[in-house]
Amino acid sequence: MSPQAQIAFLAEEFAAGRYDWLMTGYCYPLPLYLNGSLMVAYSGTEAVEFFESLHALLQGRNLGPLEGQLALVDAPQNNRFRMLTNWSCASPAGRVAIMQTNCFNRGTWTAHVTEMVQIELQDSSISQRLQSAA
Repeated sequence: MSPQAQIAFLAEEFAAGRYDWLMTGYCYPLPLYLNGSLMVAYSGTEAVEFFESLHALLQGRNLGPLEGQLALVDAPQNNRFRMLTNWSCASPAGRVAIMQTNCFNRGTWTAHVTEMVQIELQDSSISQRLQSAA
């Protein structure tokens, strides 16, 4: 699956609340940086809890499903590469920038696992609520 196809798949699964892909798509323990603050998911279950919390906060803001736009994919070096994605949602006022993710991966573009995720939320109130729930 190409990087942009993977982003579209993740957005669709996230919007539907299906997190099974987390169990196989990430390498544990998984460092998750949220606006510079470190949280570690030691299992798929913990990663699911994190993403469920993020999903619930976004739904509470009456935003449409996330749409990801791949901004950058590094060429793999030593079996590692990163993907930078900008995420937005539809709102009554138009498209709203929600977050940017920087995923550090091991493998190839078509077969890889994510070893670390950096998330920069555009709305600090979402970030504060998510960090307090963790």
